[in-house]
Amino acid sequence: MKRQTICTDCGGTATITGTEDDYEIICNHCDPRGPVVKEKEGE
Repeated sequence: MKRQTICTDCGGTATITGTEDDYEIICNHCDPRGPVVKEKEGE
């Protein structure tokens, strides 16, 4: 399972990995383990 969601801290894109019962949310901006994406849309 891998889907995108919105981080409530920074409003950036976060990725949910794992299963429906055991999942982890890694924010691409806040979490250093996630990929760092610094591109902003609409600029």
